[in-house]
Amino acid sequence: MTIEDEELRNLYQTSSEEHLQKLNNGLLYLEAHPEDKTPFEELLREAHSLKGDSRMLGVNDVETLIHQIEHILGTIYRGETELTPEVSEILYAGLDNVTKLVREAVTGELSGVNIFQALAQLMGASTSSNEGENVSKTEEEIESANDSITESDSESFTEEIEPKTELVNQDLGEIRDNLTAIPNGKSPVPSPQYPIPNPQSQPYRIETIRVQTRHLDALMTETGELTVTQIRIAHQLNQIEEIAALWSEMQANKQKKVASPEIEQRIEASLKQLLTFAQENVARLDIISNDLEEKIRTLRLLPLANIFNLYPRTVRDLAKEFGKEVELIIEGGETTADKRILEQMKDPLLHLIRNAIDHGIETKSDRRELGKPKVAQLRLRGYQTANNIAIEVCD
Repeated sequence: MTIEDEELRNLYQTSSEEHLQKLNNGLLYLEAHPEDKTPFEELLREAHSLKGDSRMLGVNDVETLIHQIEHILGTIYRGETELTPEVSEILYAGLDNVTKLVREAVTGELSGVNIFQALAQLMGASTSSNEGENVSKTEEEIESANDSITESDSESFTEEIEPKTELVNQDLGEIRDNLTAIPNGKSPVPSPQYPIPNPQSQPYRIETIRVQTRHLDALMTETGELTVTQIRIAHQLNQIEEIAALWSEMQANKQKKVASPEIEQRIEASLKQLLTFAQENVARLDIISNDLEEKIRTLRLLPLANIFNLYPRTVRDLAKEFGKEVELIIEGGETTADKRILEQMKDPLLHLIRNAIDHGIETKSDRRELGKPKVAQLRLRGYQTANNIAIEVCD
C-alpha cells in the first residue's frame, strides 16, 4: 500500500529511516559487545515506535515484521534466545525487508517482499532453539522408557506393548519430520521468491533536513527586512506616479505657452530623491539576498555522519561475504558538506570500501602468516582543508 497524504508520507519516511538506522547500528553494537545489555531498551523503543507509526498509517506489513523483530529482541534481552550469527542474519534480513516495505509505502514502488516468507524467517529465529530442545527431550524420555522394560516384562506384556511401541515410534517419526520442517536458525536464510530491486541502483537522496530554530529565526529576520524594503519600494512607486502627474501638467502648460518653473523644480527634486532611495534599496536588497544565500547554504550543510553511518552495516556484510573480519573506524563525522555533495559521494565511497575489503585487506590466513591482527581496521575519515572537504578510506 502507499500512504496517500503527502505530509504524513514525508513524516513517516523520515521517522522510519531514523528508527531503522538506529536498529541496524544497535544490532551491530550487540554483535560486537554481546555482554552489554544497555542498548536493548533503546532498540525495543525504536522498534515499538516504528510499529506504532506503521499501525496508525495502515502499513500493516511493516507493522507485522517489526512486531516480530521487537519480540525477538525481547527474547534475546531476557536470555530466552541467544544472539548467534544465524539469529543476527535473520534479524538483518528482517530489517532489510522492513526497509523495502517502507520504501513501497512511501514511493509506491513494489518491494518484492514475500511477507509470509519474511515472517516465517523471523519466527524461526525465536522458535527453532526452543522446539529443538523440546523434541530432543521427548526422544530421550521415549528411549529411557524403552530401556526400562525388562526382558521378563516384555514376555508377559508383549501383546500390550508392541502396539504402543509402534505408536510411539510413529509419533517420534512425526516429531522428527516436524522438527525438520521448523525453520532452523542454523540454516541459511532462504532467498525471496520474487526479485527484489537493488537499493544501491537507486540514486541516494536526502529528502529532509533537520533545522535548528535559531536558523529559522534568522530567516524570519531576513523576511522582515524584505518586507521593509518592499514598503519603501511601494512608496517610491507613489513618487513616480506623482512625478508623472507633474510632467503631464508641465506639458499641458507648455502647450498653453505658460511657464512652469515651480513644477520643474518639484520634478527635479523628486527625481533626485527617487534616485537616492533607489540606490539605497538596491544596496539593501543586495545585502539581504547575500545573507539569505549564506543562511540557506548553511542549512544545506549536513554532517558527513549522514552518509558515514550508512557504511557500518555495509562493511559487516561485505566482510562476511569475503570471509574476512573488519572493524570500521569512523572519524570526522561532524565535518559538514553540502547536501548535494553528500548525495553524490555515497556510491563512490561504497565502491572504495568494497575494493578495500575485497582487494586491500588480506584473508584471515594471510594476516595470520604476516603476523597482523586477526581483525583488520578500515578507517573512514573526513576533515576540512583550507578550501575543500577531504574524505579518506584507509585499510
